[in-house]
Amino acid sequence: MARRIPAIFVPLDVNLPHDDAIRAAGPWAELLYVRGLAYAKRCRPDGAIPKYDLAVVAIAIPGSAKSHAAALVAAGLWVDKGDHWGIRSWLKWNLSIEEQAAEKERKRLGAILTNHKKHAERVESCPICRGEMSA
Repeated sequence: MARRIPAIFVPLDVNLPHDDAIRAAGPWAELLYVRGLAYAKRCRPDGAIPKYDLAVVAIAIPGSAKSHAAALVAAGLWVDKGDHWGIRSWLKWNLSIEEQAAEKERKRLGAILTNHKKHAERVESCPICRGEMSA
């Protein structure tokens, strides 16, 4: 049986500390970048970090959060999109909101089909038995 990961997580490349852009941005900007990844994954906005939440993402990071964000933009890790920053390579490592919804629907339909196969007689709560779906 496959082991299930018990929580939402964000992929982090093991080569991050050696990435030239991360090194150019500086250590506090690197911390802001990693926290930005966690924030974006938790809130699910396709890698967007609203500018009004910068203080939340950067809490307790020494120095100016705006300066660290500017360093990430200058290094090409974040993209300034007016009211928010986009994480440049978010969709390389994470599913988009649309892809997440499609995956959730695929699993839902698979569960319905699996449950349908398990009952021998018509079950009124089963969409396949009711003729709403085909097996």
